[in-house]
Amino acid sequence: MMLPLEDSALIPKEAVEIVEKVIRDMNIVLEQMVPRLRIGLKELGIQRGR
Repeated sequence: MMLPLEDSALIPKEAVEIVEKVIRDMNIVLEQMVPRLRIGLKELGIQRGR
């Protein structure tokens, strides 16, 4: 799954756990390259009607 870094994106409910784990793993590497550099998810709302 590709996610934009500078824009919001819809993540299917069943994929949220996987995406969170991938981001946790990526943060381990990012912090080794640039101290205190982290990425994360931010819930902006819930998509209704789908």
